[in-house]
Amino acid sequence: MPQNQPATGIIVLGPYRSGTSVTAQILSALGVDFGPKKYFVPASHNNPGGFYERVDINQANERLIESGGQTLAYPGDPRELAQQADVSTLDAADMNWRGPSQFWGVKDPRFCSSLFTWIEHGRMDRNHLKIVHVRRQLEPAVRSSMSFISIRNFCDGTEEGVRKMLARYAELAQWHVDTLKLPTLSFDYEELIKTPEPVIRRLAEFLGVTNERQIRRAIKIVGKGKGMFALQLERYFIRAPRRIFYHLTGRNPDGTPKSR
Repeated sequence: MPQNQPATGIIVLGPYRSGTSVTAQILSALGVDFGPKKYFVPASHNNPGGFYERVDINQANERLIESGGQTLAYPGDPRELAQQADVSTLDAADMNWRGPSQFWGVKDPRFCSSLFTWIEHGRMDRNHLKIVHVRRQLEPAVRSSMSFISIRNFCDGTEEGVRKMLARYAELAQWHVDTLKLPTLSFDYEELIKTPEPVIRRLAEFLGVTNERQIRRAIKIVGKGKGMFALQLERYFIRAPRRIFYHLTGRNPDGTPKSR
């Protein structure tokens, strides 16, 4: 990256369970920095490769949406959100980690509603942003979401409630693509899973990544069992020793002493 040239922000945009997590994993392999892992939502059996979502950004987006009188189940008009919401809620998101990397990235389905506000209020520079827009057929996304209690809790918990919510998020993601007119690469999750290599090569071209080894590494991310293997490695060789260390030193994960 040329000196003094601002890094480009990559916004992964798409509803819950639409394939944004595996897309973020691929982008990370292609060199996109998603920030300090201390903020990451932990991987799970439902998403063993990792969500690549940040707890601080999730909370900031949720508070923003609620402060504008909207709900996570059915967010309203993004323009109204930008006008009515309490933008100071975004202060909870630590964006100071963006450093010398050529690309930084954020991924949170709530951006389907809130991205316009971030840009309108100067929290992101639209001149240095790109969107990776992930789509998925509605019914498979609904079935996948029903296995997530946290997603069901965003609405009334019913299949119909989840269906309406995901449809609304998909509509809002497309609204941002059409309205902002930022450089955008859109693809279908089904296409990524069926034929990963051409999709990932399009992503690499979109970022200007030409390193073949890096591209091949990104391609290998897609596949059953690979994410689960990574999750087990992290669980037993990173999380467990870390818990033991905190226990033995009497400290919390953030480094502060445990209260007695």
